[in-house]
Amino acid sequence: ENKFREVFNNANDAFFLHKIENGLPGKFIDVNKVACERLGYSKEELLQMSPPDINKPDTVDLMPQRMTELMKNGKSTFESYNTAKDGTVIPVEINAEIFDLNGEEVIFSVARDISDRIKTEEALQEREKYLKTIFSAVQTGIVVIDAENEKIVDLNDVAAELIGNPKNEIIGHICHKYI
Repeated sequence: ENKFREVFNNANDAFFLHKIENGLPGKFIDVNKVACERLGYSKEELLQMSPPDINKPDTVDLMPQRMTELMKNGKSTFESYNTAKDGTVIPVEINAEIFDLNGEEVIFSVARDISDRIKTEEALQEREKYLKTIFSAVQTGIVVIDAENEKIVDLNDVAAELIGNPKNEIIGHICHKYI
């Protein structure tokens, strides 16, 4: 129990232990320091609340479906949004698992803040869009070849026109067939 308490209190993710009430997430039994700091509530305040109270309102409707999966499999991982006391919305990945605590089924949830991951994914998508725009707009034939297997991975419309075949016939073939 001491080891568990140390891990619980010193983890980098928000930990929540809560009851199951009428097949839905019930009141919190325990929360760690990160949960309090991230959400801006004291531990005493959070222990008067339940997951629907800290979730972004439009995600609360998904709880019955997520609980069905959790009850069926005993564990579940999904993305959601927590709402802090000041209204800040925090994207999180939730790993939840049901276990027996002194004869009562409870849920242990780990909420990982995925704000940085989402920002990185958005930046990569924006960069990909930018590169595709350049790739398509340039008036020179460009062919992208996998160095290991020498297959054509992609080409722009100008290259397909120069080769004289549709892109879908060229992509996936050995470059020496066309170049």
